Amino acid sequence: MPECCPNRLLPRLVIALLVGFSSAPAFAAAGDGCASVLSLNDAEARLPNDPDLRLARHAVDGAVADLTSAGERPNPSLNLSSSAYDVRHGLGPGNAWDKQVDSVIQFEQPIERGGKRGLRQAAARQGIVAADADFADQKRQALLALRQAFYDLQLAEQKLAIDRDIADAQAATQHAAEQRLHAGDIAAADVARLRVETSKADNDVRQAETDLAAARIALAYLIGCGADAAFSISGDWPVPGELPAPDDANSTQRADVAAARARAAQAHSSLDLAKAQRTRDISVGVQVEHYPGGPPAPSDGDVLLGFDVSVPLHLFHAYQGEIARASSDAAAGEDALAQTQAQAAADLARAHSDLLASAARARNFHDSILPQAQTAADAIEYAYARGALPLLDLLDARRTLHSTRIDAATAQSAYAKALAAWRAVTERYDAPTRPQE
Repeated sequence: MPECCPNRLLPRLVIALLVGFSSAPAFAAAGDGCASVLSLNDAEARLPNDPDLRLARHAVDGAVADLTSAGERPNPSLNLSSSAYDVRHGLGPGNAWDKQVDSVIQFEQPIERGGKRGLRQAAARQGIVAADADFADQKRQALLALRQAFYDLQLAEQKLAIDRDIADAQAATQHAAEQRLHAGDIAAADVARLRVETSKADNDVRQAETDLAAARIALAYLIGCGADAAFSISGDWPVPGELPAPDDANSTQRADVAAARARAAQAHSSLDLAKAQRTRDISVGVQVEHYPGGPPAPSDGDVLLGFDVSVPLHLFHAYQGEIARASSDAAAGEDALAQTQAQAAADLARAHSDLLASAARARNFHDSILPQAQTAADAIEYAYARGALPLLDLLDARRTLHSTRIDAATAQSAYAKALAAWRAVTERYDAPTRPQE
């Protein structure tokens, strides 16, 4: 394409600077900057900066803390009391040991029965398994979102380049037509038509620059880049190759399915814990009581030793409501697991269908449609330059080539996104190994 006239570069530069400065405050504290040229591998290496992923990591830490809480045994209690104070005679003479007051010190220890501590720990361990799987699923989704944002930015850059190509071509043709108009070699209507087409092309460039800035902001947010992250994309589109066959087994090995399975197991452990509440816990205690001899002369006093055992009486309820609620939660967990498995299988089938369709479309544009459109446009450009075709044919050919190039780039982006989605839905989850507590 011919180069654009120099006086058309200034408005574009001003727009780009305004867009950059307007987005700067939003990322002033978003993190360190990125490289000026960013590949897909570079972007994926910055995935831990994703804010949603950091929140998911906190949930894992909380689940680990829950296991610590679940393993805690009941704390004992120490009670000190004084009673039998004689308001008529007072405390009496002598030292503190001989005072006329009944002093009691009591130590009491609750004892859990029915295996409640082990059941709490079992439920908490399943909670950790679920939290680990949730984190892996969040990472899977974050990686998919990052790849899609990367391809959106790559498409925006390519669209801007395509729009600039036709804008430069229209500007060069208009510049030549203006000179021919002064020489009386072209109709004024044709020049006016060229001015309209050039203005429309300029508007397309401005819109493409805005779309590019928005796509860069979206990717910068996901990878934790700051306001100075004026990066561009490097790398080619993925080329459609041999397509995989769907495998239903893959859908059962995803992280979200593992999380749902762990939560169903956790609900069953909670049900067992609710049933264990019917086993009565007891509290045992020992106390030492001291009361000195009465007046008129204090004695050495008496030290008494006592024991007590307390057992709750299930007179008004036996935790029927808690058991019913836990039973409902266990059934809901099983239903949620079945729903998640069905959703995973549907995602797999849909991703495979999208991958096949997008690959065929991208391959058709790359191998057939775009080369033919380029050949036709080159021929019309050649013929118009030699006066063999009218201006309308040239403008129509340029519009066709422009829309075809946009459609081809969109098809490439759609295939890249479909491939990323396929990899996401077929990603196998391996649970991390944790030490037994």
